Amino acid sequence: MYAFVFMWTSSLDPSPKANWHPPLGLIFGSFMLALMAGSWLFRAALAHGWSVAKVLNTALGVAAASLLLGLFTTNAPLLFLSFILFEACCGLYFPAVGTLRAHILPEKYRAAVMGWLRVPLNLMVVIFLFLVSVRSHQARYGICAVLVGLALWCHTILAKRLTDLPADGPSAASATGST
Repeated sequence: MYAFVFMWTSSLDPSPKANWHPPLGLIFGSFMLALMAGSWLFRAALAHGWSVAKVLNTALGVAAASLLLGLFTTNAPLLFLSFILFEACCGLYFPAVGTLRAHILPEKYRAAVMGWLRVPLNLMVVIFLFLVSVRSHQARYGICAVLVGLALWCHTILAKRLTDLPADGPSAASATGST
């Protein structure tokens, strides 16, 4: 998601011959609506008996597939729809990871562990920003899709070790914003 923030505007800029170019504010607003819808879908999935692990696996798989579309097309409207789908997956991802984090990491260590995990994340984003000028948008979306696929693989391994996580998790109410 952090690399995506820097990529979407250049991917949706049409060629001079294109007749489709919605305002960037409308695009960004659509992304925020999709993010909110994904968060709502997380709550709905838990209410229908899905486990947090299943929601996260689904979100990561669909997110990787939506980013892969960037490898095969430069069609702006089609990319826009795949980006909407990716943002909805991010809306599923954040509360799912928050729930898992609350289950796995003791509260007294959580802030320190998450702080240290941000170092490699930020390093990856900086490296990715250097690639923006030297790689095509197809290559960048391919790299992102591979990284999301790697996250799916890692989560699948982790989920096998955490089979005792209940469907609603210990902090699902706080992760989804309900009281």
